[in-house]
Amino acid sequence: MFGKARTLSFVGRRYQLTESLVWQRKSHRLRFGFDWEPAAYTGQMLDQDPATITLYSPKEVRDYNALVPSAAQIPLPSSFLTLDDILRLPLKSFSTGVGPGFVPFRDFRKYRRTDLYRLYAADTWRIGPRLTLNYGLAWSYEPNSLNTDLTKPKLLTAILGANNLNPPRAQTANFSPTLGFAWAATRDGKTVIRGGAGRYFDPVSFNSINIANERLALSPAGTGRRIVPGSAISYGIGVLDFPKGVPTRFTAADLLAILPGIRAELLRKLNPDNRDFTFRNIDRDKTGKNLSDPSYKTPYALHFSLGVQRELARDLVLTADLAWRRFVHNFISGLSGVDYNRFSSAQGPVIPRCSPAQQNDITAVCSAGPITFDNSTGIAQYKGLLVRLEKRFSRRTQFLASYALGSYTGTNGPRGNQFPGTGFNNDNWFESNGPLPTDIRHILNLSGFVDLPRRFQVSFSVSAYSRPPFSVHVSGIDFNGDGTQNDLLPGTRVNQFNRGLGKADLALLVAQYNQQFAGKPTASNPFAPRLTLPATIPSTTTSSPRTCG
Repeated sequence: MFGKARTLSFVGRRYQLTESLVWQRKSHRLRFGFDWEPAAYTGQMLDQDPATITLYSPKEVRDYNALVPSAAQIPLPSSFLTLDDILRLPLKSFSTGVGPGFVPFRDFRKYRRTDLYRLYAADTWRIGPRLTLNYGLAWSYEPNSLNTDLTKPKLLTAILGANNLNPPRAQTANFSPTLGFAWAATRDGKTVIRGGAGRYFDPVSFNSINIANERLALSPAGTGRRIVPGSAISYGIGVLDFPKGVPTRFTAADLLAILPGIRAELLRKLNPDNRDFTFRNIDRDKTGKNLSDPSYKTPYALHFSLGVQRELARDLVLTADLAWRRFVHNFISGLSGVDYNRFSSAQGPVIPRCSPAQQNDITAVCSAGPITFDNSTGIAQYKGLLVRLEKRFSRRTQFLASYALGSYTGTNGPRGNQFPGTGFNNDNWFESNGPLPTDIRHILNLSGFVDLPRRFQVSFSVSAYSRPPFSVHVSGIDFNGDGTQNDLLPGTRVNQFNRGLGKADLALLVAQYNQQFAGKPTASNPFAPRLTLPATIPSTTTSSPRTCG
């Protein structure tokens, strides 16, 4: 980031109206109710002002210089101690933002309005002294959570098809049935078997920024804040984007010299009073992000559980529960979205790349950058066993010992700041299905306290858990040509380390990589870097580490 990091303002209000009724009749205890949660907020964000710049690293430039004749080599400072030294590095990519920070929401209001409606009915039926049944049904509806007022322009026909340019629809069939039971298996009531199943919905939209990004892309041309990548800007030497792993002599200092002129030209094309949807911002910029997939669905989960509880002694209870959860329509797009245009893929973009003559032609059917979408095609599954031994408070003492054995697998989406290498393949989204970063196999908790005389109390709490899985990736490299970078180290799968692979496997795989891939061209670079492992490899990590040479 060059310049101000970001200016963000967010003001909102939320109200909640809840009404519930409980009716007791003989062996039934019925509950009815509804919730209405209206909310409104206004926000503005001024980022990339004047620009966000990505540069080639000194190592990347040195590796490039080692492969080309001396006349084609790029000069580098002997050290990087000042900002001027850093600005002499070659430009890889950049983006800049101009215009007001407000988003033109529905009907060009400066605030966004959402509503959440929920109805429910449930019954607890005491069938007999040893058996109780619970069942219920809930319904939820979110009419304004998506941009249901915005169609897609004809520019996206090649990606979505002519029949999928309609606005997303608010789902009206989000029904959540539940069923559970508790049965005293012994006459003394010391052994209880219990179980249950249910369907539970998450909010339809998880990120307000993504919703705002779609509105900016699909609003009339010239409205809102304009954030433009270098791939959509032509200036003198051509398009100001150099992502293919080939550094040039065009440096960050060269960009800063012409940046005021670029921003002035972008500002000139703003038209905040435009209300004509014939041409949108995406028609003008030829790129956009966080559009909604035509098949976008509300995420939900199916829960099943079965357990037993036994009173071993007075105030001492042992429980064991099995849990299975299936998550459907998970978000896999993250903050950036999935590039349906495949702009950087080896096969080329779905919408043809703009020629210099088309770059500023709002009617041209071409693309100048990624066109990303949010989708909910992800899946996940959790299986777990929870065992608890609890001594309830008596004789001045209380303690709890619990152990959980679990497995959490699912679709790992595109890379992000926390997990830069997920193995996501834009040609096969489910190739990255595997252990999730939050998959913790073993968790042990011990806690308790003892009351001492004179109102003193001694307590303790101990937690231990097994190592999480992680992936190893090669930074900046696209091996399979799908247009995404940071592909996994060849021979590995997502989050396979600490789930079958260890230190010895890593050393062997790096040696094989250096023999088969290092120095050879890839889809994203003229050559793959040679990898060197550190002298000491950490025994565990909580994030996806970068493998570098």
